[in-house]
Amino acid sequence: MNTTIVIGGLSAARGLVRAGWQVLERAEPFRPLGAGLLLAPNAVRALNSLGP
Repeated sequence: MNTTIVIGGLSAARGLVRAGWQVLERAEPFRPLGAGLLLAPNAVRALNSLGP
């Protein structure tokens, strides 16, 4: 299994995982930030096309 660190974003990371790579995240554990995430319908379709 190949390993990489992705800085390019969610879809790049998801595509690499689907291709058999192990993707590492260098972020702190999740905590409330008071920020939201909005995905347009086209973005949701693109992410869904990458699979579960």
